[in-house]
Amino acid sequence: TSPALKQSTPSHHPIPDSADFVDSVTPRNYVELFAGTASMLQYHARDPTARLLAIDHMPEHKFRKLIPAHLRQRIIYYRCDLEKLTEKKYSSILRRKLKITPTEVTHVHALPPCESFSVASRCLETVKHYLCDKPNSPIAIKHSKMLHTVVNTLNRTHTATSGTVVSLENPVSKRYKTL
Repeated sequence: TSPALKQSTPSHHPIPDSADFVDSVTPRNYVELFAGTASMLQYHARDPTARLLAIDHMPEHKFRKLIPAHLRQRIIYYRCDLEKLTEKKYSSILRRKLKITPTEVTHVHALPPCESFSVASRCLETVKHYLCDKPNSPIAIKHSKMLHTVVNTLNRTHTATSGTVVSLENPVSKRYKTL
């Protein structure tokens, strides 16, 4: 293991030291959709040249409370109904917030809403979110539409030759069969 790598706690995945990024010439641009706690952006924030954009539907003050204090000013936030995220809207957000085009995005990551997609029960459900792996509750139906919209927008915007890494958290769940 490189001396610049530190072991994270409690897992054993190495976390790069910020010194690993000192030689970066071109800033890297990271976008997280359904950002929540911005876990992907928190990781990439170790790169001092990284530009970080979180896009989510929650009010900004709620988002800011979910992330560590030292990152609250660093991560740019945009509130958006992701069910209406078109290619044009996505490009416009990137242009306004980071002053870039989609081809300049290094990595875009989407995390489906945990309120309905997580298999972990929070004992808050009044209606089962899924029946036979199909959205059942109003929130699950809305989240499923949002996720389909986001995946379709990203597929059209970031083609295989674009050079942008596109990732989706937990894509092996039965609930993703229709994507």
